[in-house]
Amino acid sequence: MEKKRVGFLGPVNTFSYLAAQQVYREEKYEIIPFWPLSYVLDALWQGRVDEIMVPIENALAGEVVAVIDYIIARLLEGGNFFYITKEFFLPIKHCLIGQGGVALGSIKKVLSKGEALAQCLNIIRKYDWEMIETVSTANAVEKVAQSKDRNIAAIASDNALANYNLEIIQNNIGDSQDNITRFIVLSKEQALPSGKDKTTIFFIIEDKSGALCDILLAFKERQINLSQIARRPSRNGFGKYVFWIEAQGHVKSSILLKEALDDVKRIALSFWVIGSYPDRAELLNALPLQPKGVDVHFTKIPTKGWT
Repeated sequence: MEKKRVGFLGPVNTFSYLAAQQVYREEKYEIIPFWPLSYVLDALWQGRVDEIMVPIENALAGEVVAVIDYIIARLLEGGNFFYITKEFFLPIKHCLIGQGGVALGSIKKVLSKGEALAQCLNIIRKYDWEMIETVSTANAVEKVAQSKDRNIAAIASDNALANYNLEIIQNNIGDSQDNITRFIVLSKEQALPSGKDKTTIFFIIEDKSGALCDILLAFKERQINLSQIARRPSRNGFGKYVFWIEAQGHVKSSILLKEALDDVKRIALSFWVIGSYPDRAELLNALPLQPKGVDVHFTKIPTKGWT
């Protein structure tokens, strides 16, 4: 049987890798690392994979704007090419990784992905470390291992230690012990109703008094809960935005949600539904499990665009 190809933000041993392992542990999948993040998203657009799993939001750092902006850019180019079909919540425990026997006070520079650095600012500011951004947390560990410099360290998961002669200098260095990242799965196929779902929509409204209020009233009048509302620049001029909302219900099973979306479509200048999918907010306390039966296929990643 042909395996489903799933792209994730690599390399192996990133937090995205841990999330992908857990979501796809029950079946045989070919999970494929791509990096940087734009390559993961392009992989779905170009048909290199069947679906992708990407981070969308963190409890400390907020939305992953690179993913939101990519979705918006594709929508503005000409409508849907994907749907959100799943969400998953992963507890994030950042470790400080470096050469063995290094004291915190002797570290001068710390390397990691931008989001990870932003989630560990308390300790970074305390010791006045210089921050150096890398394409992934695993890449940061690799750079530290290659440098042999005892004055630099990486912020990553403890899994990133694999295959390197490094040690954990300090565990759980994040600004909060309740740090969680939400991941979404994007696919060209839509998810069926599960009985407890949410729907994500994007829209553009006219810049006039009451326009956004009218959108929100469409949900309030039907007692539909909104778990997310945000905006991003449309890149079509200053002050022009694309809004995105997550609403309770599935478009194929909720009459009230359908009515609300009809109102939104009538009010908005542009409007897109990019997926109804199972609401997994109750899994916020999920613990990482060691997956079984997951095949990892390594793909050579070009350095300058696709070849």
